[in-house]
Amino acid sequence: MPNVVVGLDLHPKKTQETVMAMGGEVLRQERFSTSKEELERFLQGLPKGTEVALESVGFCWPWIDFIEEL
Repeated sequence: MPNVVVGLDLHPKKTQETVMAMGGEVLRQERFSTSKEELERFLQGLPKGTEVALESVGFCWPWIDFIEEL
């Protein structure tokens, strides 16, 4: 199991991400355009099996499907 967790705050134009160690230390924060290309670029840099949490908003379900496919 990876030793990091990821939080994504999705907005129509920008996404804020935070990568944290299991102990709570913030390892990385980044803001990028909300697009499949940018999200895929970000996710490819994470260890396989990393848990990703998304803010529960109305348009999050297509993104959840996309993340699960990757």
